[in-house]
Amino acid sequence: GPSNWNNWSTCGGQRQSPIDINSGLVTMADMGQLFFTNYENPAICDVTNNGHTVQFDISANIMTMYGGGLNGVYQVAQFHFHWGANDTIGSEHTVNGRSFPLEIHVVHYKQSYGSLADAATQPDGLAVLAALFDISVSDNPAFNGLLTTLEKVRNPKETTQYTIASLGSILPSYNGYYRYLGSLTTPPCSESVIWTISSQSIPISSYQMQAFRRLISSEIDSNGQYLSLVNNFRPVQNLYGRRILTNVVGQGK
Repeated sequence: GPSNWNNWSTCGGQRQSPIDINSGLVTMADMGQLFFTNYENPAICDVTNNGHTVQFDISANIMTMYGGGLNGVYQVAQFHFHWGANDTIGSEHTVNGRSFPLEIHVVHYKQSYGSLADAATQPDGLAVLAALFDISVSDNPAFNGLLTTLEKVRNPKETTQYTIASLGSILPSYNGYYRYLGSLTTPPCSESVIWTISSQSIPISSYQMQAFRRLISSEIDSNGQYLSLVNNFRPVQNLYGRRILTNVVGQGK
């Protein structure tokens, strides 16, 4: 778990993720609008339970993000989730100290670097689009197909294919967002990520959240039983003087 990640020296660096977003400490900045291409079209996903999250790899469809203060065009490689054992915990990023039950990370790499692996070694190589989920009374219908797909990858190393109707349909608006420079939240904790976190949350019901908690992790308890895949989030890291920028009016200094 997170405690023995110091085997990777970068995990102890000063540009680590996730962080707490303190709305009183953010800096107002007009970074401009983010633009998305192909986000509204269907995308073929190779879905894997990798033992510590469920990951949706996208290779057949080219979807990109640019603008919003990003220098270059960033292409979607995969998206995955972080969640908790109950509705009060689960997200990696927190807002004013508050955790959310679920967080989505859409991982992009800078096209000019050619591949995810090559981009991950560059300080501006990756751009992760993140969003936090809030519990709603009613189900979020945009997630029905995705949650059904989780049943097919209940166990570690299981894979399936899923065509998402549109990535945009499961994401919030990015008219308002937070931006900071950080890292991957799992080893090797590469300090190569430009983070963009929507100021708007995504609704999901408690019932829908259970679909994530039914997944099985690759970790084994003292009796040799595989543990439920829950609480797969890294604790918030020290800012070390980094600035968090936002274009959300009326916040910060």
